[in-house]
Amino acid sequence: MESESAYPGLFEETPPPPPRHLQQHTLISSPQIVAIFPQFQCVVNKPHRGLVSTTVNDRGFQTLEDADPESQDWFDDDDVDIAFSDGESEDLPEPVAQAVEVIVRAGSLVIDGVEFPTRSMVRSVDVVGSEHEDSLVILQDSGFLLLVRLFLVTPQSSEGSDPIFTPFVVQWWDCGSHMNQVLIHQQRTVLVTASRWFRLHLVENTPNGIMLAKHVNMSIPGMILHVAIADTPELVVVSVVWTDHNRCALYLHHDSHTPTMLPLPRVFTVPVLVATIPGTNQFVFVGPASVQVVTPHRILSGDFNLPTTTAPWQDHEFPTSSYIDGDALYVATDGGSVYQLQVSNETVHFHRKIKIPDAISVFSLRQIKGQRYQFIYGSDTDGNKELELDLADDLADDGYSTAQLRKNWSNWTPIIDVTTIPAYNARGLYCASSQELWALTGTNNRTRLTQFRRGGTLEALVGDESLRKATSVFPVAIGDKTGFVCSLPTSSALVVFDETATSLTVMEEWEYPVVFAAVVYESLIKVSPTSIVWGMTQVSESVMFAEVWGEYLVVVDAKNQLKLLNSALQQMHCIPTNIEVSCLRTLGTRLFVGGFDGQLLMYTDPEVPPSSQMLPPSPYPDHLYELNNLRSVNDVWAWPDAEGPVFVGTKDGYLYTIDGDNIECYRLSDAPLSFCILGNHLIVTGRSIWMVSSSLKPQRMFFGEERVERSVFTCAPLDNKLVVVRDDAVIVANPSFFPETVIRQVVVGERAAKFVYLEHLHLFLILSRSSNPKNRIKAVDRKSLKSAKVEFKRQSKSRSVFREHEIPICAMVWSVNKGTRVSYKVLVGCQVCSEGAFKVIDVVRYRNEGQVLVTVDELKSVTHNEPITSIQQVEDLLLMVSGKSIYSTSYEDGRIHPLELVKMLPSKITSIQQHDHHILVTTEQDSLFQFSYNINGSTISLHTVSKARPPNCFINQAPLGELIVAGDKFHSKLTVFDDNGAGVTRHIQTSCIPRVYTGHFTPCWQQQSQDVVLCVGVSGEISVLHLGEAVAGDPDRQFEGKVSGTGLFALDREEFGWKSNRDMVATSSSEILLA
Repeated sequence: MESESAYPGLFEETPPPPPRHLQQHTLISSPQIVAIFPQFQCVVNKPHRGLVSTTVNDRGFQTLEDADPESQDWFDDDDVDIAFSDGESEDLPEPVAQAVEVIVRAGSLVIDGVEFPTRSMVRSVDVVGSEHEDSLVILQDSGFLLLVRLFLVTPQSSEGSDPIFTPFVVQWWDCGSHMNQVLIHQQRTVLVTASRWFRLHLVENTPNGIMLAKHVNMSIPGMILHVAIADTPELVVVSVVWTDHNRCALYLHHDSHTPTMLPLPRVFTVPVLVATIPGTNQFVFVGPASVQVVTPHRILSGDFNLPTTTAPWQDHEFPTSSYIDGDALYVATDGGSVYQLQVSNETVHFHRKIKIPDAISVFSLRQIKGQRYQFIYGSDTDGNKELELDLADDLADDGYSTAQLRKNWSNWTPIIDVTTIPAYNARGLYCASSQELWALTGTNNRTRLTQFRRGGTLEALVGDESLRKATSVFPVAIGDKTGFVCSLPTSSALVVFDETATSLTVMEEWEYPVVFAAVVYESLIKVSPTSIVWGMTQVSESVMFAEVWGEYLVVVDAKNQLKLLNSALQQMHCIPTNIEVSCLRTLGTRLFVGGFDGQLLMYTDPEVPPSSQMLPPSPYPDHLYELNNLRSVNDVWAWPDAEGPVFVGTKDGYLYTIDGDNIECYRLSDAPLSFCILGNHLIVTGRSIWMVSSSLKPQRMFFGEERVERSVFTCAPLDNKLVVVRDDAVIVANPSFFPETVIRQVVVGERAAKFVYLEHLHLFLILSRSSNPKNRIKAVDRKSLKSAKVEFKRQSKSRSVFREHEIPICAMVWSVNKGTRVSYKVLVGCQVCSEGAFKVIDVVRYRNEGQVLVTVDELKSVTHNEPITSIQQVEDLLLMVSGKSIYSTSYEDGRIHPLELVKMLPSKITSIQQHDHHILVTTEQDSLFQFSYNINGSTISLHTVSKARPPNCFINQAPLGELIVAGDKFHSKLTVFDDNGAGVTRHIQTSCIPRVYTGHFTPCWQQQSQDVVLCVGVSGEISVLHLGEAVAGDPDRQFEGKVSGTGLFALDREEFGWKSNRDMVATSSSEILLA
């Protein structure tokens, strides 16, 4: 690491700021799939216990230990009190195994659909099996080798719900950051490769499961390119090595034998991948045009004339991965083909078994029944899907497999460009955050415009559009049928839900709405505004609200009295409330009554006066219609007969949590908030759906498969599902309360590189490098996420605003102050062969027969001798970047002044932006510059304030308070410059080439803005840097000085991250919300 004194401060004239603490949080894990294990075996009844080390005293880590505050946000399993035991004297039950689906992504494990983040990116992974269950061996970018086992655990935030399989690290090794690959030899040996050596671990069986024994290192005089292990009882390892003499060679390691080297001719083509032929000691070297067969005999005999077979993909496809299913070897290509390779007399025969439209990066193939196969694949640029299909004998080149889609996982790689825009709150649909995160993702003609959101998900199962005007729903169970009573403005209906049906069934209808319905003593209670029906008994009564409280039916009449009726509908008690009742709710033995004046009454017995509490004023600025700042109670919830907070939803969209004297308030909507409970989660509806657990703040829930966000009015539990009343239908949905990344996407259809958001039009403009000039600018409506038709106003129908060789490469929205109004234009920088130009474009949006149309008009085009790569507005002036130079221009009297040179820098400029009264410039080879500026009329002068001198190649930079964060593409680091004049520079190691962007993701209930810097990698990982309060005391360094250990640790424990980051940045415990 370079000396900190080599990095001067960027803001030398500013006094030192108060102490600050950098915190980092992974916002979105990469969706790239590293490996797929469709039948991963787990023992469901094993004790929650780690391994016992035979060399190190790790007894303090053997049971579920106290996790870091940020570890496994949803799983506080470490509160379980389990006595230590090594298991030798216990009578353990007979192991019960269960198969689960494990998908290893670059930044997380997905186990039966639940995502568990890792502390750093996964470089390689394999499965090592034992008699009853499997374990994962994971190699991370941070240099840690982890042995991971799955335990059946009930999440704390979902107490009372079904337990889930949760990964825990039972053994770890600190291998350094130069390890590359993990391989398993017949469940007996684990091989870990590095650049010039590999390590062998023997696998030992212990009472608590397998563990890795001491290792042996095998050095190789060269750089290892590929390693493979033969599928034979004896250990046979073949390595492809680039020697120190710049030659390719094969190295053979055999049991108890010294390695044998076979030099290869200089014309030898390095294989793309090396695979083992199942059940043999033979290997296949898969190349871009051919496949070679290698055996230990040829290496030992010095025969470098390897048998070669021409591959069928040589002209149009490229091999990407291999997979072994039983005794069959398969190879996939980027053209979507899967070939079975059969070797006979060292000749390879190819049979195309699968053909799909997507490129395949990794896959698994498993026979499920008869001739049907489960095919799961991941693509770095296309989709991640699970298909069910039949294997063909030999598909033709132009044929495709017929398959059924079982699952479709979201994919947002690679990330091309990123922007943050103000959140769009429409019709009371509050976004969780003050900003939204959008990106251009994908490649070529599959480029997509993507919005990132984070929260729970709802999968719509079945719906009924005829019930869309429902005002409330009440779950009921009649006999063996599950359903709900749906109240409409002038009628109501009993609706039955059958999981095997494709629609909801209306069993009975009534010509009046209901305010309450339930089944008690196997009799249906229906309460309408004018009558009560309980079984065969009916009475006339004016009713506003009703609930069942113990053995009574409680109703609120027009005089705001509580009437307690028995099963014969006879009045047993009458209690005056002395308030104007706005809601009624029974929770166990407690009866809550809310008032329009914000008062909340709680009854525990009809004979005992209630306790009373007045909702306090909200901390938010008052609106004109909020008289006296009183909150009218709309709904109440608390966990029945349990200590904990009381949740109150108001008619104007506030959520109060009352826990003794501690009262918190969140503004979630402009519409009334209503509640329902499912498991240990409180569901809050008020135009949108939120979930609240006992320990977390509100989080949004999304219908992930839909582009258009629908207004939600109310919901109710239905077994383990939700009945949701939306503006388009009543939906029965399957909820998932585990936070995950939820995306909205639209395919652009061109090779797009940049996009810009027009806030005044709620429109995205996307610039592409299409061969057709008319397709180089596209528009997408932000609300509907649909492409809008683009028309060109002054140009002829045969051409666009771009000529044949004009390629748009940058854009910005230009705000022009015209006295009483502000006009918005779009500035586009172009490349015209070796020259350049910038254009002033007017964009108009309008509707025609319900379709969004966009008119684009070129107002001005100015040529330049180099491409215009970046544009920045500084007050009323424009700064243009071209090559090494910064130019300025301005608009006056209806014309644009010629470009004027402002500054020339030593190397090409890669980014420019304004921050406070400074201009931040990043160059390709000369690091970072900061300029102050002075505007005099139509000219601007730049004055160098500071320059970061180290010749790191930074991509771009972003301000964070008084800090500057820059992305270093040479070292894959974030470099943080302080402005305290002391020249302090911090380096934060990442697993990607980071690009940085400033954001302000402030929760909708928080008034103070929260500045963050987004760190974005091409592989789809997005992390956040922000400033927080310093942590008191020294950090926990339980692993200090150790190179290995055993125990039971959280998968994302901080110690498993980059060691160099521990003194640079702390892990953030605060959740950054995405709209």
